[in-house]
Amino acid sequence: MKKIKGLWSIINNQDVIEILSQANNDFLIFDMEHGNFSKKDVQSALSYCQNYNKLGLVRIPINETGYIQSALDSGCDGLIFPRVENRKDALNCVSQCYFAPRGKRGFNPFTRFNQYNLNKKKIKKKLLKVIMIETKKGIENIEEIISVSGVDIIYFGIFDLSMEYSLKINDKKLTKIIENGMIKCQKHKKEIGLMTIDKNSQILSKKFNAKFILKGVDTDLLAQISSK
Repeated sequence: MKKIKGLWSIINNQDVIEILSQANNDFLIFDMEHGNFSKKDVQSALSYCQNYNKLGLVRIPINETGYIQSALDSGCDGLIFPRVENRKDALNCVSQCYFAPRGKRGFNPFTRFNQYNLNKKKIKKKLLKVIMIETKKGIENIEEIISVSGVDIIYFGIFDLSMEYSLKINDKKLTKIIENGMIKCQKHKKEIGLMTIDKNSQILSKKFNAKFILKGVDTDLLAQISSK
């Protein structure tokens, strides 16, 4: 996998999404957990993004079939699964991304994913499956999560992990916890993702050759500009 860089998108606005899609980003993640994107909004956002040949990914709010199926039918290029804590969670996430017989994803040919059945052929599309490690349980069970076939990227959610361990973002103890998780990913040849928000995360990204890089969040970029 080649290295790709992108942004979290929280602002549900066409102009903002199109500006970010034309900027130096490989992908945008439309955040249904912390952003104000509805199922309907996600399809429009994906269209704005993909019109500029950028990957449109969706972070679902919970690992529930309705949200997963809706994002897939909307034609996303990948899914971000939050708070995965064990092998069972990971298996469930992955299985929902594959059609039978491998998985349990539903197929409706008349959706955006399948170009509304206009070409009369089932579309084959590469889908990034990103598992988020955000809890102590996720860290403790990371090796069994990594072992699940079909998991493409392990993303370390530094903000939630800092809350879980009651540590500041830049605390060396937190950095060590994440680093130990990355060592296990590297051992099992699993791609790594993280947000490079400070010196510690930048060092980890370089050390473990992270391929899925979040440069920031749209709201934070706006806040920084407004503060100048």
